[in-house]
Order: sequence, then C-alpha cells, then structure tokens
Amino acid sequence: MLKTLKLESFGLFKTKAVGNEIGDFESKLKLEINKLTLTAKSNCSARCDQRCQELIKSEVETMESMIRQELIREVEDLNERLSKLRERYFEITAEINYTGKPFIIGSVIDRLTHKGYEAIMRNQREKYN
Repeated sequence: MLKTLKLESFGLFKTKAVGNEIGDFESKLKLEINKLTLTAKSNCSARCDQRCQELIKSEVETMESMIRQELIREVEDLNERLSKLRERYFEITAEINYTGKPFIIGSVIDRLTHKGYEAIMRNQREKYN
C-alpha cells in the first residue's frame, strides 16, 4: 500500500510540476515521503506490538501468578504450559499480519521460563534442605 502511494505521489508530481527546478523538488519529495513512510511503519509496528501483548496479557498474568504461588513444581509441567501459551498466542493473534509476533512471544516465554525455573529450583532446594 505504501509503495502504491509513493508511486501515485511521484506520478502526480510529474504531471503537475513545471519549471527548471523539478529535480530539486522531486528529491525533496522523495526525502519527505521516505520520512513519512518510516514514521508510518514505526507507528504500525508499535501498535502491532501493543495489540499482540494486550491479547496475551491475561494468559501471561495467569502463568506469572502460578509461578509466584509455586503451583508449577516440575520443569515438564512448566514447559508444557509454555508450549500451550505459545500455541494460544498464535491462535489469538492470527488476524494480525506482523512479522514481529514471534519476537514478542519469544521474549515473554524467555521471561516466564527464567521465572519458572527459578521458582522450581527454589522449591527443590527447600524440599531437600
């Protein structure tokens, strides 16, 4: 879509432009369109990040609560729950066409894995001490 808008902008400019300094104006137009394109892409990425995180928020909070309460006591249980969380994430974000989705869930899984393993190890130490 952005590519189409760029092409249409340049086409319109070339049909309406007059004078000797068309090249200078075209360069300025390219720079301005590139700035706007980068801003639009950045804003879109930020919104997609936020939306993906919102959609999985309650599931993540539930996992964090279970970890804090030490309801997950085995590594296998933690890994299974994290796997289900990943699947659930991709189900509920299926409608969002965004290449950053794997990175979002990856960072969430990493954080929960770290917290979960710490809690399991702490529980194991207390159990054997």
